[in-house]
Amino acid sequence: MAAPQADLPLPTPDPGWRRPRLAPSLAEVYRTVPVSTGAWWRKALAFAGPGYLVAVGYMDPGNWATDLAGGSRFGYTLLSVVLLSNLMAILLQGLAAKLGIVTGRDLAQACRDHFSRPTTLALWVLCEVAIAACDLAEVIGSAIGLNLLFGIPLPWGIAITALDVLIVLFLQHKGFRLLEALVVALIATIAGCFLFEIIISRPDLAAVAGGFLPTASILADPDKLYIAIGILGATVMPHNLYLHSSVVQTRAYEETAAGKRMAVRYAFSIRPSRSASPCSSMRRSSSSPRPRSIARAIPGSPRSRRHTSCSRRCSAWPERAPCSPWRCSRRGRTPRSRGRSRVRS
Repeated sequence: MAAPQADLPLPTPDPGWRRPRLAPSLAEVYRTVPVSTGAWWRKALAFAGPGYLVAVGYMDPGNWATDLAGGSRFGYTLLSVVLLSNLMAILLQGLAAKLGIVTGRDLAQACRDHFSRPTTLALWVLCEVAIAACDLAEVIGSAIGLNLLFGIPLPWGIAITALDVLIVLFLQHKGFRLLEALVVALIATIAGCFLFEIIISRPDLAAVAGGFLPTASILADPDKLYIAIGILGATVMPHNLYLHSSVVQTRAYEETAAGKRMAVRYAFSIRPSRSASPCSSMRRSSSSPRPRSIARAIPGSPRSRRHTSCSRRCSAWPERAPCSPWRCSRRGRTPRSRGRSRVRS
């Protein structure tokens, strides 16, 4: 008779969560895209893929239909609504990316692990209804487009659209970078078409610039307000937030505080930080022996003020990191005279 197996200990939830994290988001492609450790622009390119995937979500028939309706009826008046909607979307997408990187959960997993069971079920039902309504517009819109362009009947157009979805899912298993390359090619095609339309339409640049200024007539006119609400609803879409918090976890960043900080920075902005400066490459571990000259940088020492700025900015040895405003010397030479005068004062 086989001995009974001991029960495996259940994972404990992290601080601040009701339930533990059970499985990663998109397990088949989770952390499959390496992040380069070279120049900052290589890291920026590594984190650019999720941004392109999310950008596709903003190129849908709902966005174009509301924008076309607003432009055909009111000219450039509603451009301010388009601008504010996109700024709101950028903020929400950045928060979604930070959620996925820092917590290791996408938005759906975060809702499940944080809210109570009844609230989670209510959110699930609402999301299913929203997904069905969104997919209905996308599928029918694609079928109508195929019918207008090539005369394909609507049932066959719906079947072709469903086949496209299966092809995308198949490419996802072949490599996430391949899927991103396909998406970038489609975005480049759409951008080229829009650029061509702008060139041949020759818009009035002064009127376009004036349209970015909000006016009170948008709130006073019911027709303008109705289309403005449609533009806002078509731009800020929840499924993009779920997508961004999930696909950003395909990057193989370090799951440490410094690695997550780097991932958040490059996923939301490509601006290099101070940690990417040459001084950061000179950091040493805390177990390394301290030379005698480092005593000048120890807080509380008689001459600590001389190198305080340098040690805080790059955490390197003072004699090897001349990055303070007073230009600490490389080989233990005394700082400049203005540094002395500040210390004496």
